Amino acid sequence: MNPTLMIIGSRGQIGSIIEEYFQNLGFKIMTLNRVGDKSLPLLLKNGDQRVAQLGEASLQQNLTDIILNFNVTHIVHCASPRGNISSLSAVDYQLLHFANFELTNILIDSIHTAKTQTSLTFMGSSAMYEPTSNLYIVDENTIPNPTSVYGSVKNKAINLINEAVSALHINAHSLVLFNQESPLRPKGFLFHDLASQIASYARGEIKEICVKDKYHTMDWSDARDLPSMLNLCFENKSFENYIVASGKLRTIESLILETSQLMQIDIHEGDIATATERKTNRASLLGNSKKAYNLGWKGSRPASLTLSEFASKLQKNYSR
Repeated sequence: MNPTLMIIGSRGQIGSIIEEYFQNLGFKIMTLNRVGDKSLPLLLKNGDQRVAQLGEASLQQNLTDIILNFNVTHIVHCASPRGNISSLSAVDYQLLHFANFELTNILIDSIHTAKTQTSLTFMGSSAMYEPTSNLYIVDENTIPNPTSVYGSVKNKAINLINEAVSALHINAHSLVLFNQESPLRPKGFLFHDLASQIASYARGEIKEICVKDKYHTMDWSDARDLPSMLNLCFENKSFENYIVASGKLRTIESLILETSQLMQIDIHEGDIATATERKTNRASLLGNSKKAYNLGWKGSRPASLTLSEFASKLQKNYSR
């Protein structure tokens, strides 16, 4: 019997990539997504077929019944409205807290009540860590020190999972993701903005690329390399916490220049405008994925390759 994977938040970048990957492996796919702009109700689908619309009443019992009736073997929770994390409204916070903490709590109770071996994977975030030194390297033993609401709520959910594993002995764990990107990244995110500007530059529409801080460093990964790590956890029944990162730092400027070389576009340092002056002693956050590599993960493709593919896609779409 093929395993059944329930993806919570399948319409986002991460969820849609996971869905396609495991569908190609022969998994039965179920999805659970918000219907509107509120936390509830949630629409449950089995493949393309609508199964139920779940409201607040008996949500935990309904999910328990679904786990049992559909023989759900794995649940991946990657739903997390982010928005503008620097200015969250009360409504934004409620959505964020429900999706990450409250729904995770309900899922834990549902799995425990069902008394099955169903695994739960929660997607954490590098936002749980704030660099306190020039090069701040994070591994699974690093104690989180979030300074944003988004990072704090993610950390709160992971603490809940760790406590549940210890007390209830369920198969639950977290993958802490560092800046997962792909050509599916929507507007409003830095990676999409960079791809869009590079495509416009290639078409001759703009003469410079404008960024807030071209000296800012990030550890970027390709989101399409995440499902293989997830599958390793399934195959090895290794439901431990893992850092999923490239382990390589790039400034925004170097990423743009590397991408331009791959696309054979003539972009130079002077063509990249920035609102921030170069600073020394910058704090940088770097993920250490040694534990994931030891499990067999092959790592992530270079961020410049991902960005060049994204920019080329936007360029071609414009030309049609």
